[in-house]
Amino acid sequence: MLLALFSQAQSLPTLIAPTETVESNTIYTAHIKVTNFERIVGAQFTVSWDSAVLRFQETKDFRFRETSLAEAFGLGQVTSGQLSFAWLDGNLVPRSLSDSSTLFAIVFEVIGKMNDQSPIRFTDDGPSREIADANGNATPGEYHNGMVTVTETTTNTHIYNTAPHKIQVQNSYPNPFRDQTQIVFQLKEPVRARVVITNLKGQAVYETQRLFPSGANTLLLTNDMFPEAGIYQYAIIAPDFTVTQKLIFQ
Repeated sequence: MLLALFSQAQSLPTLIAPTETVESNTIYTAHIKVTNFERIVGAQFTVSWDSAVLRFQETKDFRFRETSLAEAFGLGQVTSGQLSFAWLDGNLVPRSLSDSSTLFAIVFEVIGKMNDQSPIRFTDDGPSREIADANGNATPGEYHNGMVTVTETTTNTHIYNTAPHKIQVQNSYPNPFRDQTQIVFQLKEPVRARVVITNLKGQAVYETQRLFPSGANTLLLTNDMFPEAGIYQYAIIAPDFTVTQKLIFQ
């Protein structure tokens, strides 16, 4: 019975806000992603942020283009850090999106200073949070808030993770490094993934593919994988997610 309840909870449609590090004085695109978004005909909620850190520019990449941006988004409060979203398929045609798909994106100018942070939250401040199933009835949903942290360095080593609900990754340590660095991550389920190390020109200097089990994993990167000192990037690439991070090899 408990297993059945757990499986049911896991299948709830879920909205995911990003957790990322961004550079000051740049343009940043925050992707609002979904998982378990199956046979849905509508959704509404408000996204909020700290307007002293992030300045709204525009919305884009809305997946259901037959609904115009003007109809889906309420822009009246964006200067104070609130964007309302309300979408309903006019013909009640159920829609599905694959896990980790972008429902829409918000473009910001990063105006905060180094170490400033802005939560990105799903709230009820505008329309109440609600997701409509194939019959047009309200269905429970999950909402995962995010956090954007500002840095001033162009050699930051923050992690970019497209699906934190599937893989949780710690910062590689040490980084910078000389002999070796290790990456510790947790997987919800086993997955076959590619590990690729590229240089600043995007050229692969090392690549392998392996099956990683569910639970805790440690990936060890040694100095023989890097041809010379410099800045590199590793990527863990699977069908449902991509994780990348800069590496500084001394």
